[in-house]
Amino acid sequence: MRKLLVLLLLLITGFNALAQTINVPVEIRVKATNAFSYSVSAPRNYQTYPLNDVGKAAFERAVVAGAFSLTTTDGCIIPPGTKPPKIKPTCTTTPSYTVVQVAYSQSVESESASGPGNNFGSIKDGELTYSVTSVPVPGSYTLVLAYQSTTNPPTALISVNGGSTVSLPLEASDGGPRSASAVLSGFTAGTNSINIKQNGYFASDKITVSKYGSVTVTDGTTTDPGSQTSDPGSQTVAGSFSYQVPTTSSPWSYTSTEQIGFLHIPIGAVDFMENEFLRLELRAGLGALVQVKDKVTGRWLINSPDLGRGMGPSSYTQQHYTDNTSYVDGNGNHPFSSNGPAPAPGPWFTGYNPLLNGDWVGHPSTVLFHGRITIEGIEYIYVKTQQNSWSHDDNRMLRMYTEQWVSLQGKKVLIKTRLTHDRTDDLTDYGPYMQEWRMMMVNGIQQAVYYNGQNPYSYAATTKSNGIERREADGTYIKPGRAFPVSEPWIGVTVDNTGRMIAHYAPDLYFPSYNHMDPQEGSDCDGCREGMYTAGHVMANLDAKGVWLFSDTWIVGTEAEVREYVYAQPRVGAPNWVFNASTQRNFWHGNNGVHDGQLPNAATDANGWVFDMVGKADGGPANIDNTYISSPRTAFKGSDCPTLYVKAKLSNTSQTAWKVKYTYVGQERETLNADYPNENAKRFPYSPQLASSNTPVNFTMTANGSIQTYAIPMNWNTSSYISTVEVWPNGSNMQTVPHFEILSIGCTNPN
Repeated sequence: MRKLLVLLLLLITGFNALAQTINVPVEIRVKATNAFSYSVSAPRNYQTYPLNDVGKAAFERAVVAGAFSLTTTDGCIIPPGTKPPKIKPTCTTTPSYTVVQVAYSQSVESESASGPGNNFGSIKDGELTYSVTSVPVPGSYTLVLAYQSTTNPPTALISVNGGSTVSLPLEASDGGPRSASAVLSGFTAGTNSINIKQNGYFASDKITVSKYGSVTVTDGTTTDPGSQTSDPGSQTVAGSFSYQVPTTSSPWSYTSTEQIGFLHIPIGAVDFMENEFLRLELRAGLGALVQVKDKVTGRWLINSPDLGRGMGPSSYTQQHYTDNTSYVDGNGNHPFSSNGPAPAPGPWFTGYNPLLNGDWVGHPSTVLFHGRITIEGIEYIYVKTQQNSWSHDDNRMLRMYTEQWVSLQGKKVLIKTRLTHDRTDDLTDYGPYMQEWRMMMVNGIQQAVYYNGQNPYSYAATTKSNGIERREADGTYIKPGRAFPVSEPWIGVTVDNTGRMIAHYAPDLYFPSYNHMDPQEGSDCDGCREGMYTAGHVMANLDAKGVWLFSDTWIVGTEAEVREYVYAQPRVGAPNWVFNASTQRNFWHGNNGVHDGQLPNAATDANGWVFDMVGKADGGPANIDNTYISSPRTAFKGSDCPTLYVKAKLSNTSQTAWKVKYTYVGQERETLNADYPNENAKRFPYSPQLASSNTPVNFTMTANGSIQTYAIPMNWNTSSYISTVEVWPNGSNMQTVPHFEILSIGCTNPN
């Protein structure tokens, strides 16, 4: 196609962009800190402020100086001659109005548009008319046009529903893919027609029409300045996501032969979404890696020098050993187990480890299906992959399947994941393991940003760290990777020296870690080695037959923007964990000899979590002295849970003495590594630092096989935030095998 466009250049004369004024989104920032405050719509004349860096900077200076009439995302007018204030102004409205929350995005491929142009694979030239459906409210929307042009800059002439024409200047791309955006008025609720004519030559790939935020509707008419850039995010996908699958596959947008990383892995087939802030790509050649480009810095953000980095779920079992004592056999090989698949050569001893992106020698996971689907008004790219074994070198496929629903919404990337394990070769219960189900690695020399204090949701000062404890005289970097509890469920990584970041939010991301990878490289590019590893960890059993659902959001912006989004999401309150056939363990787990088999199974009663504490033999007869069950990581205030209620049935034991242990946010549950004093102070700032300093709360259970509710008055600090709750037997040398059926554990009396 590039050659065709170059040939067509011989037939095309140059031209000057028309002196057209169109409304464009602009961010208002606090000068002293560059922190984002609010967004406005402002008129930009492309003759006065041309489409280049100089024109953009001049236009932004004119906006700040009060040269134009500005309109906020709430419809308030800042008149010309008035400098935009630091804080978004408010304005009055007539009493008869309704505020509608909008989160709308729809992409239409050029092949679906009508017009006399020529098709060149996935792009089409000539005058085109697109049909955009299910527009929720009338008003103005942002349109992003993806296109290819020649060496002369063309102009797109765009009209909505036969209205006035807007001239959108485009770049000269010499056959390469580009995009441009404008705020267009004239949309009506329902189906809309968008006509795009050419002034100069270009070929269209697709258009994306979007709008986010609140719109005021008065007497059926929207008071609406245009598409809103400081959008509230995924409001329409909050709560229960439907996980619908496209009924038919879709073609990938294009195929890239570019090779990434030190293994020189081709990117392969690519599908993408793009707006004025970000470009989102799914790369089939890298195992359906989700890659993001920040248009402010021009940087690709996700670190992918090999297939073990990148993003997405990495799963583990404790199926590591060839016997009970060694990771490797006499030949240095590393099979999953003594009766498992054939040995894997070193150097990786991760055992049974299905990974989203691929294996250590560069075989990507297999893409099984790709398509697009609109769910609750938001368009998603859907892709299903089968994961292979990271630690093998023969592209060994495992029966672990990942489905991703990915969408670009303003400055956010929405990622919904369904992880399905359908193993048949080994149904052994290997117990819980620390899963990397929320992994995100970010390019370059950056800092991790998080909040693990006792005043969450207050914009209290965050902690920042490059993850490096120190550098030894021989050049070796000393850097821990220890996970730690937080009280706000996100972790960010800075992307420039102003503090802008890409942050990873999930409703249950309360136990992250970070690790500076290859700092000696000093590199920052798509496929370079240096980067910041982050993950949200979950201790969980990787059942042979299991399904896990995740909802994640990546936000690219300032710390204030990240926290504004996080604070708007539903929060974790005082917990109430219920166990039944649907919730199963509810992300609780047993340690040191808790056996419940592979769930779901026939032994699991529909009314509770059924298990035996068989204990371990520590140089003598088996005992349950160190056997316990633990909650998932969370963050709730002690004052919100003065009493803990355990509803359970206990039998097959004379053990009636039990205790509750807990860990505060900011505490290390186990031991502190003295080699990392600086990082320990950042990750574990609570005093005392060790959870072993907390006094357990004793209680008594009745072991008669009847369901009872135990009310346990708790002694934890009412002003501190609790990270974990654990139930232990209370005693020593306890040689017994208690049988449990637990129905609920929580802060509300279940009766």
